[in-house]
Amino acid sequence: MKREIKEETNLDVKEIMYLNWIFKYIDKTLECTEYAYISFVGSAEITLDETENIDYLWCDLDEFIKRIRWFGDLEVLKKVLEFGIKRKIFFNIEQIEK
Repeated sequence: MKREIKEETNLDVKEIMYLNWIFKYIDKTLECTEYAYISFVGSAEITLDETENIDYLWCDLDEFIKRIRWFGDLEVLKKVLEFGIKRKIFFNIEQIEK
């Protein structure tokens, strides 16, 4: 993961934290599973690999939540990221009816 981030953005990743969050979905006919992580970097000097990316934007969490195209619950996404930024894991508790 660190190598990919370095290659595509030139950012030096200092820490990677697993967010204890898994996404499962079907893309065409392929069943996909993705694991979510947050990365903390040493500097914000970005040099994009233009074969991989065309643009980037630094923004705060609220702006990110406004801009992202997300198919899940945006409030849960925001909570997970708020906790992750503080280097904590968000545990979702669901109230169910019996």
